[in-house]
Amino acid sequence: MNKYLLAASAAAAATLLAPAANASVTISCPGFSGLGYCTFNEVNKTGNFGDSFTSAQSFNDTFTLTLSQAYDLSLTMTNTAATGGPITFTTYALYDSTMTSLGNFAFGSVPTTYALGAGVYTLKVAGSASGSSSYQGTIDVSAVPVPEPATWGLMLVGVTALGAIMRRRVVAARVAFS
Repeated sequence: MNKYLLAASAAAAATLLAPAANASVTISCPGFSGLGYCTFNEVNKTGNFGDSFTSAQSFNDTFTLTLSQAYDLSLTMTNTAATGGPITFTTYALYDSTMTSLGNFAFGSVPTTYALGAGVYTLKVAGSASGSSSYQGTIDVSAVPVPEPATWGLMLVGVTALGAIMRRRVVAARVAFS
């Protein structure tokens, strides 16, 4: 019995003393047509992506996001046109690692939010610029609340203690025959 108690205590101590996970998000610009860019600030979990064009051209830009854990991802995008004219977009969507579309994201100030698990995701923005113009987008991520190992350990210790208390309680029953 002491071996089991010692093993349970060691497991509980290891769980309770486990450090919090170090989550990370990275964004890269593997392909863009004009003067594309992408940045991400790991501290405040925000980033920017976009492309600028000096003349009429078609474009097919991709931006890759790598998430180490589950996140809520918010995307917004705006476009600006100089004297040359606007941009006509044919694709502005988020794709998972199998290149299945998770849907288009919104233009303007209202973000489109996706609940994503850990993995690699691709932002694709394609279309044609009819002159000097640009587009830009913002990325905001927030971690999905997941209980830390210490929380799970404390819960397990509490449930085990309740089970032990219930097992120790013996109710004496008196039987009387009349």
